[in-house]
Amino acid sequence: MSDQKTKNLIIWTNSLYFGWLLSFPFYGPVLFAAAPQANFKGLPLVMIFIGTHALTYLLAGLFLKKSELWYRLMTVSLLVTLIVNSMMLLPLNWIWPLGMAIMGAGSSIYILGWSCIFSLSGQTGDRIQIMAAVMIIGNLILLSYNFLLTALPARLVLAVTGIPLVTALIILLKLSPAFKQNILRPFVRLSLPKPLLIIFSLFIFSIYLNGGFMYRIMLPTLSFDTPLDAYYPFIIYILVLVVIRQYSKAINKLLLVYLGVSFLGLAFISFALLSQHTSGYLMTVGLMESSFALLDIFVWTTLGSLAFIFGAPFQIFGMAIAANTASILCGDIIAIQLLNAGETQYLVTALLSATSIFLAVTVIPWLNRSIDKNLALIGEKEGNREELSKDSPYDILIQYLQPGKSLTERENQVVILTLQGMTNKDIARQLFISEHTVKTHLKNICNKFGVTRKKELLHLATRK
Repeated sequence: MSDQKTKNLIIWTNSLYFGWLLSFPFYGPVLFAAAPQANFKGLPLVMIFIGTHALTYLLAGLFLKKSELWYRLMTVSLLVTLIVNSMMLLPLNWIWPLGMAIMGAGSSIYILGWSCIFSLSGQTGDRIQIMAAVMIIGNLILLSYNFLLTALPARLVLAVTGIPLVTALIILLKLSPAFKQNILRPFVRLSLPKPLLIIFSLFIFSIYLNGGFMYRIMLPTLSFDTPLDAYYPFIIYILVLVVIRQYSKAINKLLLVYLGVSFLGLAFISFALLSQHTSGYLMTVGLMESSFALLDIFVWTTLGSLAFIFGAPFQIFGMAIAANTASILCGDIIAIQLLNAGETQYLVTALLSATSIFLAVTVIPWLNRSIDKNLALIGEKEGNREELSKDSPYDILIQYLQPGKSLTERENQVVILTLQGMTNKDIARQLFISEHTVKTHLKNICNKFGVTRKKELLHLATRK
């Protein structure tokens, strides 16, 4: 499968699922419009979903080990989710709390399965591009269901929420056995430093704690009951993602997180000072949506890079996204208490958010140094995958580079895999590129070594 086809698979299998997730169980408009009851024994249905969602991430992160299970996890959880989603149409109120719990667990398993193939989707720029596309398509699906709710009965809209799930299932079932077998080779397995994972999870918790405040306090408070109110947040979020995707290859990951945190802080300042004015609404929501667009991309792409480096996608995504969803749940619970604070809720919310943002900012420099250090180690390990000695074929070959020439990162990968005896087809599968692209890289590599054929290149590597 070619590089672009692989990227399309990774994008569509999750963007369709994200679209369903955002439209229905995760604070989705379909949930609030179609559910016969908002609470079960005093507990909001959305909290049942988020609670089981976070708990499943945590448990899976602790106990799931074999990344080869990715396909089975995705297909089985998708089937279960689709069945439960359909059962919500039955006129039985008890189905809703049970269904929300099952969908919360099933959606976590699906996304963890997807995290395996996402982690192998390329370099940082590729992951940014893929994740931006996933979020754009997911939010466009959410917008389409928002529109349908204005034109159709809520139960009818609920009936068609399964369309993205069915489409994702069809895509998965059409995958060839060869693709399913080869897509997970290879994960680079450095030793996972637990402090890095713990601190990154705490960073995520601190940042997304504000998500609960946003859903429960800010957006309802800032609502002006206008057509603009229904679509403005999504338009801002999608536009920021479009810009990020357009410049994905040139964007520095630190720019994403620093801009995201800065915009989030400014959003809460704007909320505290201008929440009663239309201009305050436009500014606060604009800053808030821009912030989460930037932070969402940073978190997901960083998790993908770490999962590839340490070869532990279930553990890394499980622990980190558990922190993500748990923080939204905690923020939601705290926000309910803040609603009883009267007019001071604006100031208290802003102060709490400022505190969590400050704590997050303090760990960014350390986090960046740790990630860069491990990225350097991954580069070293990729260049010395078999702990090449000074007399190894790679080191012998590299001495024959023409003056003034150097290998790019991709060319270096092709050289290493070629010296390991892989065919062009095997290299293409492993690097998620086409055979034609491999041949082009080999042609450029041969030119840099002053030879014309792959056979001559291998001959150079055997000289003393």
